[in-house]
Amino acid sequence: MYDAACERQPTPVVFARELRCIASTSSHLLLSSLLQAIISMSQVASSGHLGRSELAAIGLAHMVVVLTGYPMVFGILSCLETFASQAFTSAQPQLVGAYFIRAVQILWLFGLVMGSLWFTSGPLLTSILRDANPEIISAAVTYLRWYFVPFMVFSKSLLAKQVLCAQGITYPFPYLTLLGTAVTLGAQYLLTFAPYFRLGIRGIALGSGISYLAMLLATLWLIRRHSLVQIWGGFNVRAPWRPFINLLPSCLLLALFSTGTGELITMAATQLGAGALAVQSVLSALSRMFMIAFSSIGIAALNRLGNLIGQRAVRGAKISSCASLCIGFACVTIGGSTVLWKPEVWARIFTNDDQILQEIVELVPIVVIAFAAQALALVGSQLLSAQGRQSLAAKIKFVALYAVGVPLGYYWAVVGDYGLVGLWCAVAAGQVCTAVIEIFVVLNTNWPRLIDRCFESVLHGM
Repeated sequence: MYDAACERQPTPVVFARELRCIASTSSHLLLSSLLQAIISMSQVASSGHLGRSELAAIGLAHMVVVLTGYPMVFGILSCLETFASQAFTSAQPQLVGAYFIRAVQILWLFGLVMGSLWFTSGPLLTSILRDANPEIISAAVTYLRWYFVPFMVFSKSLLAKQVLCAQGITYPFPYLTLLGTAVTLGAQYLLTFAPYFRLGIRGIALGSGISYLAMLLATLWLIRRHSLVQIWGGFNVRAPWRPFINLLPSCLLLALFSTGTGELITMAATQLGAGALAVQSVLSALSRMFMIAFSSIGIAALNRLGNLIGQRAVRGAKISSCASLCIGFACVTIGGSTVLWKPEVWARIFTNDDQILQEIVELVPIVVIAFAAQALALVGSQLLSAQGRQSLAAKIKFVALYAVGVPLGYYWAVVGDYGLVGLWCAVAAGQVCTAVIEIFVVLNTNWPRLIDRCFESVLHGM
């Protein structure tokens, strides 16, 4: 808690305190994210053991989930992150529970629309993927239908975890995800491969659902045990609808621009040939590994800054933002240097093809610049989200990545015939622009004015 004693302390002391706080929270979130990656990998691994068609079907279904499901859930989560983190340290901490209820209500409203799309996605996928095997499309639709309820449970578990994050309670997250990992591996083996069931890809979806349900119930139990009285005032305490609804479109757009970038690069790589697509697949996997750590830093920075805004701690908010960016720079330097030092070691995790390895090594300097800028842009976006400025973050990403990056990518990769090198140069240029602009905006924030506006929005819905 940032109190009057902290306000009287020298800036270096407060800065060091914020560094420790954000780093400690990030470490718990990082371990949880790594274990969550195992759950995602188990779905692909299980489908791969069922056969080539099932593996392709899961890949197609996951593309639909990424493009339609993730923007919805992460957009709603972004709203909750802003309001819950600010409300917890405000004069009305019971609004945390009220905003959680609002988020769940909106989740199910959007989820019904998304579910109707997933259940009837067969004709749409057939019309878009004209050359695809009908059996693969049919299997993908079957998976989507069975995965709808598990995905909604997964979404609700993310919202419940944010209730803990808003209070700075992150130490149980690795244990929660470890529980989910164990349940996933056991349930998927039982439902997918055990002789009594053998449900195929339906078993993969159901196994994931059982895992998500276990994590959700455990998270709700932790909320009840730690702070239910403090953050829950019953259904009589109602959060204002207006600020949540006003912020939601910007959050959805920011989530769409953030989650759709990787898919866009992969789609562009398909036009450059099979070799380029293979290289891009490895680079995408490396990107996901690299971004796990920075998503953890971003979430920790967002909730810490939101708490300080809720306390109306102007000096603390400014120092915390600087500390978060410093941690981001330090991790970018360490992570980028590690990849540059032995790029072939990282690449061999995913392939042993000498030609692909050579192309990856040649691309690594450009790719590391893109990774580093993307990581810093992620931290910057989260700091803007803590301020309730998702609209500005979405505009910056759209201009830098799509208005600048996409034309450059087309010109360098296709017109200039630089192939994948040109494509990644454009990605690096777009991400650098995003990071520079977002960091400039964060460092030049008018904190007193911003905190007054957030106070009125969170508590009074103005």
